[in-house]
Amino acid sequence: MQMWVNFGLFLVLLGTFVYIFASSVITGLHKMYLSVHSFMMLWPLFQFAMRQTDDPQFQLLYLTAAFVGIALLGAFWYIFTIFLVGESYLLKTRNLIVIFLPAAITAAGLICNPNELFFQYIGHDTGDADVSFWYRPGPLLIYMPVLLAGYFAVSIYAMVSTLRRDASPRHRRLVVTALYGMLLLTGFGLADFAAAMFFHQAQSVLSAGLALAGIYYALAVTRYSAFDIINIAQRDVIDTMSTGLLVLDEHNVVIEMNKALRSILPVNIGDKFDLRALSSLSSSSRTQMEAFFSMLRKHAMATASVEIATAGSRHYELHSTPILNHRNTLIGRVITFQDVTEYRRLMEEMNDQNAVLQERNRELILMQDQLFQANQKLERMAVTDALTGCFNRRYLLQQLEREVVTNVRYRIPFAMFLFDIDLFKMINDSYGHLVGDEVLRSTADIVRRTIRRTDILARYGGEEFAVYLPYTTSAQAVRLAERVKAAVEHNAVGAGGEDQLVSVTISMGVLCIRSAEDARPGVALDDAKDFLLGLFAQADAALYEAKNKGRNCIVVKDIA
Repeated sequence: MQMWVNFGLFLVLLGTFVYIFASSVITGLHKMYLSVHSFMMLWPLFQFAMRQTDDPQFQLLYLTAAFVGIALLGAFWYIFTIFLVGESYLLKTRNLIVIFLPAAITAAGLICNPNELFFQYIGHDTGDADVSFWYRPGPLLIYMPVLLAGYFAVSIYAMVSTLRRDASPRHRRLVVTALYGMLLLTGFGLADFAAAMFFHQAQSVLSAGLALAGIYYALAVTRYSAFDIINIAQRDVIDTMSTGLLVLDEHNVVIEMNKALRSILPVNIGDKFDLRALSSLSSSSRTQMEAFFSMLRKHAMATASVEIATAGSRHYELHSTPILNHRNTLIGRVITFQDVTEYRRLMEEMNDQNAVLQERNRELILMQDQLFQANQKLERMAVTDALTGCFNRRYLLQQLEREVVTNVRYRIPFAMFLFDIDLFKMINDSYGHLVGDEVLRSTADIVRRTIRRTDILARYGGEEFAVYLPYTTSAQAVRLAERVKAAVEHNAVGAGGEDQLVSVTISMGVLCIRSAEDARPGVALDDAKDFLLGLFAQADAALYEAKNKGRNCIVVKDIA
């Protein structure tokens, strides 16, 4: 008789399983419930199968399968509870291993049955008139109710914790339904295991409890539309949003909100939303929000936005959009809270980096200016004489090499002065090198002030100087040479004493070139350096001729 009772209860559970499967769209929550329902069916099924055979091996096989199913039922029930309370994000691989580990160890022990610790072979008729049953519970089988009690205890704790939180009415109904079903199942399970452990009776009580729990869940699912895919999808979409969502009716009563908003504002569904809910905001943000809601009261149909900050330095951008019915009448308002803290941080970092970059740009510009000035100074040092400040011989020769090419090509007249200070060695011997240096500087200064701005004065070596006069005819060169000679002669340099002055004269060789090609027939433009050396040789010869004539005179060589 008990055999057919178990089989009938299995058919009841199978029918409710098919009903739930056929009438619902499968989601993650469905899958977990159907898994639990499947394991609930295994117990009466294998109890029925076990009593259909007298073979001890098959009896042990079906008995083991029944208890393995019950062990796994506890683990799957706890996972179903996690889905039910909306914390499926906790089901990481490591957590799943921890959840299934006790059930897996128990299942392995049931299958191996070491030293008959779970099932003991008794080898004789139990006295039942209908069936010969060859096994009885072993000492470790008491672990089964302990295992299930543990799984059910943590499941009940999770559901009770959810009920204590601010859950929606629909969510509370789901949790309460699951909680009642679990308490029903727990009561029948304890009664069954007590009968099996202490009275060694057949386990039909648990089968009845499983069947009643299955019927109860099927009725509850149908009545409350617990697995309605539209509601579940909407709820899941809203709760997975990172943006806080608040829905108010026309009287500012909260009718919907998502999980993200709970971490921002302490409000519950059914509360009247007012400024007291903004206690977590900074004082300046509360003032902004007061102005924001005041504006919404005056312009109810308007779409508005504002940025606020919490006391915890979080920044949110609020967008308020009116909800209108088919008559364009305001029936509520949707307010979204977008966390822009990271965006503001990145903007501030970018502004700081821009400020640093601008400062570095200013430093770079300053360094470039300093480098430019240093390069200019180096260039001046490279082309000028340190003592007199006029150009050096190297610069003069470079300039003349370029100028000569142009003069030869276009037959442009030019002139050159080559002069040195008369009896300069006597000045050094009589007054010292410091006075000699001052004579050189003063002479260079007076000559520089006398010649034209386009002329180039250079220290050729020692007390000898050279002047290049571009675009200068022979007559112009002679007049300018006379002026230079007179200016130097009338220049006086202090020699150390109050009334002690030193005056010098110069001997000058002037070379005037009216036609460069006539001066050196056959000289090509590529030979400008050689041609220039020839010119200096002629100017030097004119200078020595002036010295030989008694100094303080000018010798002019005019090359036609």
